[in-house]
Amino acid sequence: MLVEELSEAQSALKRIQRISKYMAVILKAAVILFCLVWVAIIIALGLMALSFIPSNSAVEASTVIPFGFYGFATILLLIILQGVFSDIAKGSSPFTKKQVRRFRWAALVLFLGAVLEALFSSGAQFLIQSENMNVEYRDSSNGNILSINAGSILGSALLLTMSFVFEYGVILQEFTDDTL
Repeated sequence: MLVEELSEAQSALKRIQRISKYMAVILKAAVILFCLVWVAIIIALGLMALSFIPSNSAVEASTVIPFGFYGFATILLLIILQGVFSDIAKGSSPFTKKQVRRFRWAALVLFLGAVLEALFSSGAQFLIQSENMNVEYRDSSNGNILSINAGSILGSALLLTMSFVFEYGVILQEFTDDTL
């Protein structure tokens, strides 16, 4: 019975490693593709803001900066995910301090993105809306809008919670390793 369970566990681990290997390759390609598209859009928006390229609507720094940060944040999150899957594909345990730090960095990036978006949203009109979970506060006296991205805040809280779960897993794994 124990031999069968061990064999099933090893088989499942090999499947997870194989899937993680494919995910790491797909995410690496996604990072490269997203970087190319993001840089092209930032350059185009920057040229429109400087009036080198004519556009039908006004492009201001208040639209380029948040979009630039969200693109950077997306690239950073894709790199973090790629690192997680890459480590698993190499046979490393997902319950390491390195993974905990990755989840915390991702949570910080998402939270800072939400704060930055709220700061730049007051009275600004965004050309590109990156999330669909926004809470907007409108000031009827002067028409200013404060947009708070609830999706990023909730995602940040979720990633921070996951980092604590993984940290607990690290502690349990160290305790188990010490006992064996």
